[in-house]
Amino acid sequence: AETFAIASTAATTNSQLITANSLTSGNALQLVSSATAITGAGRMLYVNHTGATGTSAILNEFASAATDETEILKVTASAALAAGKVLNLTASSLTTGNVLDITYTGTTGNAIKVVDSTAADANAMVWLENTTADVTAQTHLIQGRYTDDGQANADFLLFEDNNGDDVFSVSQEGATVIAGVASTDVLTVTAGDVQITAGDIDLDLGIITIDNTADEASKIARNNNTGTAAVLEVEQTHATGGTAFLVDNNA
Repeated sequence: AETFAIASTAATTNSQLITANSLTSGNALQLVSSATAITGAGRMLYVNHTGATGTSAILNEFASAATDETEILKVTASAALAAGKVLNLTASSLTTGNVLDITYTGTTGNAIKVVDSTAADANAMVWLENTTADVTAQTHLIQGRYTDDGQANADFLLFEDNNGDDVFSVSQEGATVIAGVASTDVLTVTAGDVQITAGDIDLDLGIITIDNTADEASKIARNNNTGTAAVLEVEQTHATGGTAFLVDNNA
């Protein structure tokens, strides 16, 4: 049986109201327990709505009119919490709704900010996993969208170093920039091909090295029956001369 129970049939009034207009460092409501054997069914606070429907219902709400550094909701884990969870959201029967819905209209803040100051953690700050053995519909682990399409300021992804310099970015129309480090590989493909269906490869500074250990040849071809331009053009514009094209058959 309940130690303390409140029953109310009122439709528009408060079943229980606590007013603490003079509150400073105290607590308007405090629940304390030193229990060390709470089972999976035990709860310090349990809110259960068993109604099958709700007319745009909001079952629990925390609201504040503060304009300063006030924290509206704080969840603290003060010990190791080994194999536990600080926040557990379960919606196994959800169909078209959202497990977490954030509406954000800020300017210089962040809708979600994750800070990890532990260097020894061999983990991921964000981990996304789909455990379905057979994905039968188009699914994305991450999906983003702009309503304002084609704007120069509408970038998709940015990673910076400690100095605030851009290291990796995906900008307007998917334009990707990798800062990289000299004499290192910034993009590695271990299998498959790199396919360009339209566009060019522009090399402003550097060289193209092809070192193929397989018994196969590299090919440059043009499949255009009306073209008049050269299939391959090599131009040397150095003022003091130099070699324009060198073939070294060092068999």
